[in-house]
Amino acid sequence: MRTFGWLLIVFGVVIFGRDCARWLEFHYFTPTPLGQIWYLIHPPSLNTAQAFIERYVAVALWQNGIGAALRWPAWISLPLLGSLFLGIARVIEAERKKREIY
Repeated sequence: MRTFGWLLIVFGVVIFGRDCARWLEFHYFTPTPLGQIWYLIHPPSLNTAQAFIERYVAVALWQNGIGAALRWPAWISLPLLGSLFLGIARVIEAERKKREIY
């Protein structure tokens, strides 16, 4: 989990570098949305996730929650997710050490 968190942070930095390079080339800054990155990596999983959440959970959750998050810049979203995974890994590790002591 810790490795995955660090990978997300690194990918966020790489995407920020890509966006900055495009800014220098085209003279305007357009951040790459997280949903575009997901679509470029694996479009069927994005479509399946959307259909599943809209059909079985709630349409508003996809439109107002997840859909809105997928429109955020990837260079902000990925490091935040990575930090979340690192925090969860730290809590799990602390709990594991706590159990070993007792």
